[in-house]
Amino acid sequence: MDIFNNEAGRGLAQNPPINMNAYGTLLVRIFEAIQNGDLVYLNPIDYTDPNFWDDPTTSTSGDGTHGITASAIITQTTP
Repeated sequence: MDIFNNEAGRGLAQNPPINMNAYGTLLVRIFEAIQNGDLVYLNPIDYTDPNFWDDPTTSTSGDGTHGITASAIITQTTP
């Protein structure tokens, strides 16, 4: 999902090229890509998961599931 959306974002900035100081132009292109269904996200996310931010069974901080479960699938943004 991240790799797909990152590649799409690079394409939005490059075709046609924009001056990266034109931040508003890029935001408009990204917003249009979301509205057109050109980007993806994970769905559903389980925000009630007790391990959302951190797995209490490890000593590593911030290693939780972040709500990603076996039922989460890559979903296209809705046009």
